[in-house]
Amino acid sequence: MTRQLSVSEGQMVVDWLLNLSTPEHWDINLKTLSALSGLSMESLQNGIKEPLNEDSITRIGLLVSIYEGIVVIAPDGAADMFFRAEFAFPPLLGKSIRETLTENSNLENLEKINSWIRSLGA
Repeated sequence: MTRQLSVSEGQMVVDWLLNLSTPEHWDINLKTLSALSGLSMESLQNGIKEPLNEDSITRIGLLVSIYEGIVVIAPDGAADMFFRAEFAFPPLLGKSIRETLTENSNLENLEKINSWIRSLGA
């Protein structure tokens, strides 16, 4: 059985993502947020009108996991800076998590970044 988020649950997720995308936090634009989350630009700008599909739920789950992992491994209060900091080792190779996900927002890349973050906190 495929899990779906209701419209109100989807809207809560969109509100969280929009807050996280601001310059004070992850500093990503709506186009990138749309690509990462699998949500349309219209949904991000005008609100969720129908339950989220499986792809969006998977992507949002990975974004939540990435965020949670960063909060666990980053020094207190530095999670946003950690997301934007450059790292020399794989899978980032001199780029930040933000830059890596902005350049390639496919599901495989989200999973790779999530696994890497999880390995740091293990």
